[in-house]
Amino acid sequence: MNEHLQSGPYTIMTKSAETIINKTMKETAKVVRQMKEVIGKSKWFEIMPKSCNVPRIYGKIKLHKEGYPIRPIVDFRNTPTYMLSRFLSTILRPTRNNSKARIVDSFELVRRIKTTKIEEEEILVSFDVNSLYTKIPIQMAMIALKEKLNEDNGLKDRTQLSVEEIIKGIEFCLTTTYFTFEGKIYQQNEGVAMGSPISPIIADIFMDYWEENALKPFRSSLKCWWRYVDDTLVIVKKNDAEKLLSHINKHVDSIKFTMELENEIGELPMLDCKLQRMTDGSIKTTIYRKATHSGRFLDYYSAHPLSVKRGLIQGLADRIRRLTTAPEDQRKEIKVLFTMLLENNYPKEFIKDNIKKRKNRVKLENNKMEEWRKTVVIPYKNGTSEAIQRNLKNIGIRTTFKPTNLIKNKINQLKDPIKMMDKNNLIYKISCADCPTKYVGQTSRSLKIRVNEHKRLTKGQPTGTQAYKNLEKNSSIAAHAWDKNHNIDWDNVCILKTNMNKWKERLITESIFIKVTPDTCNKGDSVQLSTTWNIILNTNT
Repeated sequence: MNEHLQSGPYTIMTKSAETIINKTMKETAKVVRQMKEVIGKSKWFEIMPKSCNVPRIYGKIKLHKEGYPIRPIVDFRNTPTYMLSRFLSTILRPTRNNSKARIVDSFELVRRIKTTKIEEEEILVSFDVNSLYTKIPIQMAMIALKEKLNEDNGLKDRTQLSVEEIIKGIEFCLTTTYFTFEGKIYQQNEGVAMGSPISPIIADIFMDYWEENALKPFRSSLKCWWRYVDDTLVIVKKNDAEKLLSHINKHVDSIKFTMELENEIGELPMLDCKLQRMTDGSIKTTIYRKATHSGRFLDYYSAHPLSVKRGLIQGLADRIRRLTTAPEDQRKEIKVLFTMLLENNYPKEFIKDNIKKRKNRVKLENNKMEEWRKTVVIPYKNGTSEAIQRNLKNIGIRTTFKPTNLIKNKINQLKDPIKMMDKNNLIYKISCADCPTKYVGQTSRSLKIRVNEHKRLTKGQPTGTQAYKNLEKNSSIAAHAWDKNHNIDWDNVCILKTNMNKWKERLITESIFIKVTPDTCNKGDSVQLSTTWNIILNTNT
């Protein structure tokens, strides 16, 4: 990653993280405030930056590429521009749907391939853009975006913001790109950052614009140009392949392609498909596995619901049938899948049953779709979660499970860790140093800000009844310190629960912790818990 940062379009910022964050929050707030009258107070409050962290970069190694290059990804969650970017992405997303070149997945690729014939004088080619996201020229992307928005007849149905207001917000988000790595803060000087909600949409819109202009001289010799993000399948006349590569690499200075031609037997990988030209001009497809494919799936003995393991088999079997066009290749791939599942400890009969179920399933459009009143997500605990799921199903509530004990949480993190006192959207506990008393609180801001507020309230003794009532309201632990003349253990403030992004969720969770924590000085619960919660909590305390 350090090598990538040194050679890429990045410079080290000299100002402190706090200074940079505060400046960006003010700038973002100004942009959002200008939209307030159009988007309404509720949406304005939702996307306004509150307590934020510096974006964090990490890299995924492309093991299948020569030299093992890094794919840089920036985690923008809980950063100043994240909510604004997400809001703007919902407006932009439909704008990119009218592209003839863009494909959404491998299944669409295969559907197009089935109706395509390749002539003897033509060749299968794939083009790959080198580091597309960091090479996109922002100003050209804004020109492309303006064209798209002006042509979008449905834009006024999605938002009352003008094209100029949308572009201003997007350009601000795209040019406010910085991140931290190993304690240093870097500014990205070119392109867009992978990880921002609007980056993939801008990448598609830019590539549409680029294709419309760059490919004009070759329209007559191009049978197809089908692109998934930065990977493109092309059928072109054999004599024009090298000319096409040379031409497209000159059109925009920063956008450079590499080319792969079909091999001597007419095969070419594209996404997770392997394409092969046949003697009759048709193109057959089957599953393509990179050399780095390990054959590892979710192990049968892992602590996951049985429904997930069934879904894994059925999904993989369905993928084979949808991506593999020849029946003999389907049978071969099913055998390969069967062997890999056995190696992942799946029982033979379990595999057979679920492959058969997928094969014989009734088509979804002929089934009556089950209507759910609500969907809930609960932590998975073997046996207990399934029982809850069955009971909720009886009253029309769909239940999905989430694992709580993940291996990835136990190993080293790729991103810079957020310091404990800089974390936000959490439940915390403060203890008295002189007695067992504890205080449980919640905050959407950084823990450092909230703890400092408690500290300040222990330094000025309240005078008068109203002042004391205000103290109790703002900090029960500070009131306890004054009542008992006790010291507070500021060095051992602890976090009870993180990632509590919703206000109501924090209040309920805070009330639960108040209920189960002995010797709290909180003046009542944050919210009135239902009798169901009280029964559960009283049983377990």
